[in-house]
Amino acid sequence: MTIQHINLSLTNRCTANCVFCPLHRGERNQMDMSLELVHKILDEISSPTFPWRIGRISVGENGDAPLHKNFIDILRLIRQKMPSAKIYLSTNFSQMKPELSKTLLDEGLLDVISVNIDGHDAASYTAQKKLKYDLVIKNLKSFVEQRKVSNQPVKMTVNYLTLREYHDGVMRVIGTMPKKLPAGSEIPYSNEEMIRESLSWLPEDIILDHPACFYWAERESLSQGYLDSENQDRLDCPNITRVIAEAWIAPNGDWYACCLDDNQELV
Repeated sequence: MTIQHINLSLTNRCTANCVFCPLHRGERNQMDMSLELVHKILDEISSPTFPWRIGRISVGENGDAPLHKNFIDILRLIRQKMPSAKIYLSTNFSQMKPELSKTLLDEGLLDVISVNIDGHDAASYTAQKKLKYDLVIKNLKSFVEQRKVSNQPVKMTVNYLTLREYHDGVMRVIGTMPKKLPAGSEIPYSNEEMIRESLSWLPEDIILDHPACFYWAERESLSQGYLDSENQDRLDCPNITRVIAEAWIAPNGDWYACCLDDNQELV
């Protein structure tokens, strides 16, 4: 094992309630990581005696990091303690107000950022994530504009997985309705072409990515044996090798198994 990446769960709180996220996510430790713990971790991994060289620190694991009241101070601390490490953030952009975007970009506190836009309009997006589409798009546009003004080479990826696609995948592979969708739920239609068209205003250097359909929210159904054996290969985790080179740190300091351990129990 050679640890190269540290994934910090600065908080397991999130204002979204995505259909593909588990029902009980974050219930075990509903909390934010303390500044004292952040200092401790950074002191350890920046020490000359630490056995591995850390090249990347992600601050968006198992929660929406900008909800942390000390979010900016933590990123500044990472830059100070780990100047050669790349800082990654995955966020839903609901908290990414223009003033926050300006601070992040003017101070060069991010290297890579990603967001999920899982629908082409308010109806399809909100049905998937339970967030306000107009607010998220407004914040995203502000960030993109500020990125241009600040002339910061922050890499951006916009991911998308529509509610219709997730629903159809769960029905096909597991044979049940998604856990967060009661029978008879309305599923507004959206597809890849519609999403790409709705985001055609994005600069060409921003990556639009269509990730694989994970069944994170369906673990209970899978544990009860709903999965047909012929579909088992569809659940092979494409990221399983990450556990060899990455550590996931929960808000209370536990090192847990992987990003799909939603309640950070395998420590």
